[in-house]
Order: sequence, then structure tokens, then C-alpha cells
Amino acid sequence: MKQKSIWLLTAFTFLLSISRIIYTSNLHFVWLNWNLFLAIVPLLFSAYLPKYENKKIKWLIILMSWALFFPNAPYLVTDLMYLAKIKPNLQIPFWYDIIMLSSFALTGLLLGFASAKIVFYQLKNKISKSWAFGSIGFYLMLSGYGVYLGRFGRYNSWDVIAQPINLLEEIADTLIHPFHHKNVYLLSILFGSLVCLIFYSLYELIEHQKK
Repeated sequence: MKQKSIWLLTAFTFLLSISRIIYTSNLHFVWLNWNLFLAIVPLLFSAYLPKYENKKIKWLIILMSWALFFPNAPYLVTDLMYLAKIKPNLQIPFWYDIIMLSSFALTGLLLGFASAKIVFYQLKNKISKSWAFGSIGFYLMLSGYGVYLGRFGRYNSWDVIAQPINLLEEIADTLIHPFHHKNVYLLSILFGSLVCLIFYSLYELIEHQKK
């Protein structure tokens, strides 16, 4: 998968949103573009990993920054929930909003996959392929909880610095009282599984095409 096609898809998604805003003179979905930008950030971080492959400290800092921002990419899938809140609008058909929100969700997943693929190959160069697969798979599963923290906990990636105590208390409460947070675990596991399976499916498809 070439990054050129991802940037084209990203531009298409952005134009869908801008066209809606211009046509309806309504800023209702303008915030989607901020979410789209945050989904691009992990890809930008991962793109720098090969450049610092021989500088261990900088490489680790970039890797941790990628891990911190990665959940913003699959997070876009959760914006599909706003389809249920859209009121009938004579200015624009409902199917347009379906296409637009689906485009944001798909773009987020592909941006996430593109960045995770770079990270996987970087890990494979430093450790064995099997350990790289296991490491990226474990993290992608864990990212499901990151999506939960963003959607329902209303935390942002930078809250690790902005409000670390509140974030740690939220995480600790989830770990200490698992039976009080059954839905949190269910959402995290299912969403993490979705992201993980999409990654491995697309990776397998790409590797098959190379043969």
C-alpha cells in the first residue's frame, strides 16, 4: 500500500466534510477534521522511525510518541455513532452523511494500518519477526482501551502530560475493579480485536501480492 493513495483518500475525506459545510452553511461536523488530523499524527511519527534507526534514544522517543497517538486513528470509527443522532435535513441527504462518516472511519483505520506497518518493520529489524508480530499485536489489542479512554473517558493523547493523575486514577480504577467495568473490558477487547485483525489481514494481503 503506497502512502500516496492514503493521502488521496485523506484529501477526499476532508473534501466531503468541507463540501457539506459549504453546502449547508453549517459547521456541525467541522470537528471531524480535527479528529482526522489527530489520526494523521501517528503516521507522521512512524515515518521518522527509519531516519533514527541507529539513534536508540531518539528512536524510542518517536516510538513512544507513536504509541501515544496511535489510538486516534481507529478512534474515527467511533464517530459512526453520530449517524444515530443526525436529524432529517432537507439540505443534504442522509446517504451523504453515511458516506462521509464511513470515509472518516475507513481513512482512520488505513492511516493506523500504514503507521503500524512501518513500526512492525522497524521492530522486525531489531528483534525477530515472531516477536515483532507479537509485540505489534499486543499493542493493537491494547489500543482498544485507548479508544475507550478517548471516546467515553474523554481523554486526549496529551493528557498524559496535561492531567496524568486523573488518567492514572481512571486506569487504576479499571484494573482494580474489573467487575465494575465489564463494558469497558468488552469494548476494549472487541475494538482491539477488530484493529488487530484488520492489521494482520491487510498485512497478509500485501505480502501475498509481493509473491
